[in-house]
Amino acid sequence: MSRVIIFSYEPIFPEHGSSGPSIRNWEIAKALTRRGHEVTIAEWGHSEDYTKEKIKFIKWDEKELKDISKRFDVALIQESHAVSEYFNNIDNIPTIVNLTIPISIEAAADQIKNKEEFFINDGLVPAAISLMKGDFFFCASERQKHFYMGMLNLLGRINPYTYDKKLIDIVPVAAPVEIPKIKENIIKGKVVPKNKRIILWPSSIFSWFDAITAIEAMKIVSKKINDAVMVFVGADNPNVNVMTKKNVDFAKKKAKELGLLNKTVYFMDWLPYEKRTNMYLESEFAVVTYPVGPETEMSFRTRITDCLWGRLPVICTKGDSVAEIIEKEGLGATVEEKNPKELAEKIIEFLNNKQELKRISKRVDKFIKEKMNWDVVINPIDKFCKNPKIDKYKEKITLFSIISEKEELIQNQKSQINYLKADLDEHAKNLKDVKKELGKLL
Repeated sequence: MSRVIIFSYEPIFPEHGSSGPSIRNWEIAKALTRRGHEVTIAEWGHSEDYTKEKIKFIKWDEKELKDISKRFDVALIQESHAVSEYFNNIDNIPTIVNLTIPISIEAAADQIKNKEEFFINDGLVPAAISLMKGDFFFCASERQKHFYMGMLNLLGRINPYTYDKKLIDIVPVAAPVEIPKIKENIIKGKVVPKNKRIILWPSSIFSWFDAITAIEAMKIVSKKINDAVMVFVGADNPNVNVMTKKNVDFAKKKAKELGLLNKTVYFMDWLPYEKRTNMYLESEFAVVTYPVGPETEMSFRTRITDCLWGRLPVICTKGDSVAEIIEKEGLGATVEEKNPKELAEKIIEFLNNKQELKRISKRVDKFIKEKMNWDVVINPIDKFCKNPKIDKYKEKITLFSIISEKEELIQNQKSQINYLKADLDEHAKNLKDVKKELGKLL
């Protein structure tokens, strides 16, 4: 078995609650540990070393980790703004890159008609560095795999030397293996009246989500069902507040305009990782809505997977891979984008049919246990960790080496074109001769 180091650009367990990337790193670390690997997590914002569930936590320190190959066999890092720090300072062991968040698409979605430098510096450049420097990649879905294979090919990584190698594989964002439990309510009776039925909106309101449709739907629901409330948990992300604050302010303003704020629609802070179970087990079901576009088409939403871990039925917008799973496996329902009326009707249908919700929850439980927990999906990462190798061909052919030799490339293309033209001319001549002979016969 191997000595694995996972790099995290934020603490796994901050006081305010763990983010999606942190949750993924922690669950992957636990799954690899259960497979027999020795796992360490190096994190930014680290205060002191400690061990949790056999996993060591250390500071992401370039000087201390300069001789990384003496201490570890393989590294894993999330495609993010932090990859340049890693590859510039610690690039000398086989490296797995987690591509489950398509950050170049996210950066574009977050800054529509706005800051192009954010798209370049926090999206395009980290994506390119990750794909050029990594030795093995994993993503969350077939859609993402096709998306990244195109990039890898364009960057020269899928080439005649690597064509038969498995450079990228699918590892869906999965659920923990532990069964969710709670000791006491921390939402009912404290954030909302204890006699209310909670509809959960889980996690942050980034610009590629659509909280307004959900709030408008609740206005319709409130006219027919008076004990239903929607609770936004962790809408304002403390890790990247700049990307969520204005969206949360707008959502609160809309709820207030509709007379729903703190009556039918509530907002509360993030929950610590160990207490997030409460938002699932205290709720009837979850709602996650978003506009259809490139970000949606390429996403695989951690928040929905985590809701399913909480055995919670989910109503979400159609258009992404997780929505397709929900439809196929019967784990909830999907609705068209930006349609509060349709969403309200589905919410009311769920609230009025407790038996159906119980049946859906049973299907969710079966799905998580059999198909979508980390012990089931970890195989491709485990396989590479057992036999980690640096891809010796990753700099053999690159987009930039091609560009730097553009004159030779142009000449090669001209020669190829001239060859094809001569070949076509020969075919045309032969065809003309055939027609002439046919004319004689007829």
